[in-house]
Amino acid sequence: MLFNKKNLLSASVLAIALFMGACSDDDSGTPSPEKGNYVIAVRVPGSNNESTDYLLQTKDLMTGTISAKGVGIEQPGFRTYTKVGSQIVSIGAGALDQRNAMSYSFNSEGVLAEKGKFTFDDVFDVFTTVDNNTIAGIAISRDAKVTTSQYFNANLASSAITGKVTTNLNPLFYKGADVWQSGVALRDGKLFVPYYLQDKSSYATPYTDTAYVAIYTYPGFALEKVIKDTRTGPAGAFNTNSGIIKTENGDLYTVSTTSYTFTQSTKPSAFLRIKNGETTFDQSYFFDIEAATKAAGGFKMHNHYYLGNGLVLAEISTIAKQSGAWAYDKLKLAIVDLNNKTIKDVTGTPVHSGLGGNAVQYLTENGKIYYPLKNDAGELYIYQIDAATATAVKGAKIEGSSAPGVFKL
Repeated sequence: MLFNKKNLLSASVLAIALFMGACSDDDSGTPSPEKGNYVIAVRVPGSNNESTDYLLQTKDLMTGTISAKGVGIEQPGFRTYTKVGSQIVSIGAGALDQRNAMSYSFNSEGVLAEKGKFTFDDVFDVFTTVDNNTIAGIAISRDAKVTTSQYFNANLASSAITGKVTTNLNPLFYKGADVWQSGVALRDGKLFVPYYLQDKSSYATPYTDTAYVAIYTYPGFALEKVIKDTRTGPAGAFNTNSGIIKTENGDLYTVSTTSYTFTQSTKPSAFLRIKNGETTFDQSYFFDIEAATKAAGGFKMHNHYYLGNGLVLAEISTIAKQSGAWAYDKLKLAIVDLNNKTIKDVTGTPVHSGLGGNAVQYLTENGKIYYPLKNDAGELYIYQIDAATATAVKGAKIEGSSAPGVFKL
C-alpha cells in the first residue's frame, strides 16, 4: 500500500494546477490534453518513496504510451476512484488527512475538469452508487476508541453530504475487537454491510472463522440485524471496498479472500450467497476457491472485480504461503464463474503483485475489461481481457507505477 507523502498544495496552487491541466497550448509550451472519452488514474513515483496521483484523458487504450506529464490533473494525497453516472469521483483514502472527494466530468469543450468537492469527518472507506448523482457510503474512524461509524449519502450535483447518521457499532463488536466494514450493497431499501473484527492498533484479526453481514435500513441507516455464516472467514479485507458483490438479478455474494496479510482466516477462501429478496445466507450455495484450485495447489483470492453475467475477474495467489504485512506477490488473473462454480486462468497476462489497499475500478466494455498490470521488467501496460475466452492482449504502455482506475465517460 503506497502513501503519498508529498506536501499538499495550497488551495490556490492546486487551483492553478487544475487550470493548467485543462488548458490548451500556450506560450509556456504546456501540451493540450487529449479530448478522448477514456479517463485513467495514474500513480507516478517520485523521489524519497513519494508518489502522486493524476487523472488524464486519452483516446486510445491499446496503442502507444499514456503519460500524465503536462496534461494530468494532480490529486492531493493517496486516492481511490469510482464512476458515478457521467462523473469520476476521486476519494481521499485518509493519507495526509485527505478526507475529501472531488467529482470530475467533461466540460463544454470535452476536457476533464473538476465539478465539485465535499468533505467528511472520517476516512471514506466503503461506498456504493445509488443513482447517477448519489453515493451511499461509510466513513470509518481509525481511532480504536471511537465506537461509531458515519453512514451518509453524498450528492454530487450539489457537492454535499446529505442524510448523515452516526451509527453505534457496539451491536457488531465481539470480545472487544474493533469493527471494520469491508463493503456495502444496496438492495430493496436495505444496506448489506460485510465487516470483520480487527485490533486497530496492531491490525491483528483475532476472530477469523465467521463471515458477518450487518443489514441496515436505507436511507435511515438503522441496524435491523446481523447475519453470520461459519463456512468461511470474514468477507473482504483491510482498507478495501470488496467484501460484497451485487449481481444483475439481485443476488448478493460475500467474498472471503482470507488474504495472507490482514484478515487471515482458518476457513477457505470462498463465496457465499444471499438470494434476491432474502436476508439470510443461502445454505445451498458454497463456492470454495481453494477447492476449485486444488489441482494447482489450492490457492486463495486476493482481490476481485465483478464483470457482469455472474463473471468475476479475480487475482489469485500462485504460492501456498506468503508472509509480511503487505505481501501481495505472485498473483495471477482468472475468470471466476459464480453460476457454474468454475475458475479459468487468463492467458496472456503476467504473474504480478497486487495493488493492495483500497479497491480499484477498471473499465468493462463490450465483454472486455481493460486492466493495467506490470510485466516482469516492471513496465506497466493495459491488458484487454476477453472474459468469455479468458485470454488477454497487451495494449498501451502507461508511464507510472500503477493505474488504480480506468473509465469511459
